[in-house]
Amino acid sequence: MGTPDPRIGPDGKIDFRISRQVSTPPNRVKPVPITLVIHTLCFAFHDAPSDERQAIANMICIAFFFCLRPGEYTGTTSDDQAFSLDDVAFFLGDRKLNNDTSSNNDIEAATAVTLTFTTQKNGHKNDVIANARSGDPLCCPVTSIARQLLVHRRHRRHRNLPYDGTIKLASYYNSRGVKVPVKPSQVTNTLRHHAGVLRSVTGINPDDISARSLRAGGAMALLSGGCDSNIIKLLARWHSDAMMRYLHQQSLPIFKKLAVTMINNGTYSFLADEWVPAAPVTMVG
Repeated sequence: MGTPDPRIGPDGKIDFRISRQVSTPPNRVKPVPITLVIHTLCFAFHDAPSDERQAIANMICIAFFFCLRPGEYTGTTSDDQAFSLDDVAFFLGDRKLNNDTSSNNDIEAATAVTLTFTTQKNGHKNDVIANARSGDPLCCPVTSIARQLLVHRRHRRHRNLPYDGTIKLASYYNSRGVKVPVKPSQVTNTLRHHAGVLRSVTGINPDDISARSLRAGGAMALLSGGCDSNIIKLLARWHSDAMMRYLHQQSLPIFKKLAVTMINNGTYSFLADEWVPAAPVTMVG
């Protein structure tokens, strides 16, 4: 009766502490399986090659293997969060290669690659994540990044321009030689197109995936392969278990193994004085 609503702050809005408790959780997207990544790469490099398709496919592959956010592997003309060429380091065995002066053969033969977080908004500057070859010449984090680097090197050398490490990895050149960024919408459209083609194989509704799906897709692949959850969180830079719980709920391969694991390992015995506490039984009568 005339008393101010205690839920409303001085600014006329619901108190932040209350809004945090009642806010709707964000919509989650389905993880992208490696099947989609491979199909995208094969289409871009073998079936219908173009500079645009290849750049998008390369970045899809990189995002999958490094569990990247869209802002880290795509960008706009004003975006400063996406990785630049100077954020990339290649290694041939124990030898670090030079992005400018190392030969094409050495770059293409690199055995490992690292990405350094500099301008990316992950909360921890100069974090370094690494990956090695997958064993597949096309669907591989090392070769995908190498292909992107060499695109930019060839373009600048053809025009007698010096190496520029500030160039964004997620970009390509159109028919007029103008550098074009790979955008999240291009990744989303590409993934949904190939999801539609493979729907009978994967069972994934194209509308359920987007550019954000690659981060969860890479983590899901590691989880399904039995990778330690702490390693997954380290690679994906997750500081809580919320996403891991979501991935566990989505992973059919993991749950398919549970019954077999339990029946094969369910035979055990206790020492005579060992017991397991149970909830008290309430007698009805």
